[in-house]
Amino acid sequence: MHEDYSKPAVFLSGGIGVTPFRSIVKNATDNQLPVKTIVFDSNRDLDNILYKKEFDEWADINKNLKVIYTLDVGDNDWKGERGFINKAMVTKYLRGSIQEDVL
Repeated sequence: MHEDYSKPAVFLSGGIGVTPFRSIVKNATDNQLPVKTIVFDSNRDLDNILYKKEFDEWADINKNLKVIYTLDVGDNDWKGERGFINKAMVTKYLRGSIQEDVL
């Protein structure tokens, strides 16, 4: 986690690649770091989302944490994002969180 809390921390992950972000988000939550944190996590289907229970619990107690899950395929009941993480998706959730020239 960076030390400039005025800037959001944005993490993009897929599958097992979420593992290092788990530790970072846990630390930020445990220590109540005042940094807006957004995690985009892409997986094939709902059963493949690693650490979902933990991330959801942390998002409930950490007002600065937002986790965006996206699925490639899977449940027709899924109400979240679908497809690969892309610029449009990132822009949708980051608008207002970071400077427009970064997007």
